[in-house]
Amino acid sequence: MSISKKIRRIAPLRFKVARPIAEFDLSRKVMLPPGYYPTNPSFVDTYLGRLLCIRGVNYSMADNFRMTPTFTVGNTYHSINRFALLDGRGEVVRKLPDLDAAFEGAEDVRLFSFDGGLWGVCCWPTYRSALSCGMSLIKIDADLHGAKAMQLSSPYGSNREKNWLPIVHKGFLYFVYSLKPLVVLRCEMPSGRLDFVDPRCAEYSRSSFSFLLSGSASGISLENRQLLIVHRRTVRLPRLRQIYVHRCATLNRSLTKLQFGRYFVIGVAEVQFVAGMDVVDDVVRVSYGRRDRSAHLAEFDRNTFMRTFVAGLHG
Repeated sequence: MSISKKIRRIAPLRFKVARPIAEFDLSRKVMLPPGYYPTNPSFVDTYLGRLLCIRGVNYSMADNFRMTPTFTVGNTYHSINRFALLDGRGEVVRKLPDLDAAFEGAEDVRLFSFDGGLWGVCCWPTYRSALSCGMSLIKIDADLHGAKAMQLSSPYGSNREKNWLPIVHKGFLYFVYSLKPLVVLRCEMPSGRLDFVDPRCAEYSRSSFSFLLSGSASGISLENRQLLIVHRRTVRLPRLRQIYVHRCATLNRSLTKLQFGRYFVIGVAEVQFVAGMDVVDDVVRVSYGRRDRSAHLAEFDRNTFMRTFVAGLHG
């Protein structure tokens, strides 16, 4: 990567602080083994209650430009996941060890509903090399006692894929592969075959993508459009601390154009990673991890959030 591209990747950006009307610490909803820390929670509401997944990571991260990791278990990156079913008050009513086992090693699970069932999509290390990983689609059993994974092929033959965002549109499953340029894939079920929504995207190569903006929260349908949350790295001056900022993206009805809102952080400018979102009545709920050290759920007033951070929707 050229020096100019490296500078562009982390150049300082202007952002606004999003202030929740309520916030909840999800870290204590699950138990992690010693040396693992909770982060990047995802959730989906079901008829049984709210299904919650929290990723556990085996490192701590220094507050410096390189975000230097110190491994707390072993000497390579390893993730675990812990699932819980919550009631309407947010209390744990059921632990789910079978799902914990099914998602062993998965990174940044995004939970969603599709075709009457519960699903997750995640990045899974392939162990061919230190940076090699691929995407998998997982169907969760209706009784929450297990899950079955399907590996998804890279549309460009890459051995490093992550942060695909699932969206359900007009009864079909899609993945937002890239934001700039926009690449959306339609997933044929049950085969898992992937096709480009815009056939011209097949002309791209792996070098076409910088992934300055990457996927965070799964798409949700509002006004027949898809609302996403995406993230980007930047730095804060004068200490050159790396942080993550987020922005909302609205995908049009034909899944061919995006509108972006302004960048924001939740409460404090730091390393944050949004992994879940929903909009119910007058509340926007966002689940996110802080510094790969804790897991949180933030609630925002819908009208204020939409007016401030979302383009192309009325709220």
